[in-house]
Amino acid sequence: MANQALCLYLYALLLVKSCEGVLELRLVDGRNPFEGRLEVRDKDIMGRQWGTVCDDRWGIKDAEVACRQLGFPGAAWAHGGGRFSHGAGRIWLSELRCDGSEDNLGACAHGGWETNFCDHSQDAGVICHVPGYLGCYRDFLLPDDRVFYHEYLRTFAMTIQMCTEHCRGLGYKYAGAQRGTECFCGQDEHFTRLGNRRKDRECQDQCAGDPDQVCGSGYLENSNRLTIYDGKGRL
Repeated sequence: MANQALCLYLYALLLVKSCEGVLELRLVDGRNPFEGRLEVRDKDIMGRQWGTVCDDRWGIKDAEVACRQLGFPGAAWAHGGGRFSHGAGRIWLSELRCDGSEDNLGACAHGGWETNFCDHSQDAGVICHVPGYLGCYRDFLLPDDRVFYHEYLRTFAMTIQMCTEHCRGLGYKYAGAQRGTECFCGQDEHFTRLGNRRKDRECQDQCAGDPDQVCGSGYLENSNRLTIYDGKGRL
């Protein structure tokens, strides 16, 4: 408790740039609970007012920390430029510099509390991965070598919901999307054969039916990248 009080005192004097664990977050004005304009407030100082984050230096590593803190499995996209409508009131933070490993946005270095020249046209936003997202995984190119190959579906209307519902309806546990338009299904024995999870940034193809969603990627390092979802879950 004494350490937190000292940190907050130094934080108010702008002698330190963060106090781990003091920030609360929420998403506002999105189409669903997984996306929106990011708003923050400090639990102990500044009158507990909600304010926005400026998009200066705002990137996917910052968004990943925010989404995990909000209880989602990671970030699909980091948005700036007031994508989710403009906020009002204070712009609390700018120039966040998360390394992606932090558990709380308050642990990331930044440009200072309300120390910026931004306006609300620069409000940062995020689109978080939906519950049931298991990660980005490598699969092989050739049909005879592929791990996820069952019940292939290809459509230019592809979305995560379409892929997971397709696989769930056929009795499969996992759904894998790639190249923005393709869906494959698998069971436990297929998922375990995919090997280690890749960095989420390796899966960055937009779903053809909803460009705000991520549907794997195409050719990369002699393989494809699949975004894998729990096909038994419901969005």
